[in-house]
Amino acid sequence: MFSKDLNKADSHKALFGTIKIKDQIVDEVLLTLFKNPSSFTGEDSVEIACHGSVYIQQTILNALIDLGARIADPGEFSLRAFL
Repeated sequence: MFSKDLNKADSHKALFGTIKIKDQIVDEVLLTLFKNPSSFTGEDSVEIACHGSVYIQQTILNALIDLGARIADPGEFSLRAFL
């Protein structure tokens, strides 16, 4: 889905690349990787900064959900950091 290998990427660095779905580029994005244990929650996480189009945002979000991600509950990140 993302054009670069996140296993080789450094934590807390923004990566420029593309998000592809079924070999079609959806958007050029900045992806910031936060590796454990140095993230807010102590878990691996990413932030994706894409263009502001609702269509682009929803397409990326739906693709991530199809791959097994889910929408975080309100306050979930703070709760995970606390626990």
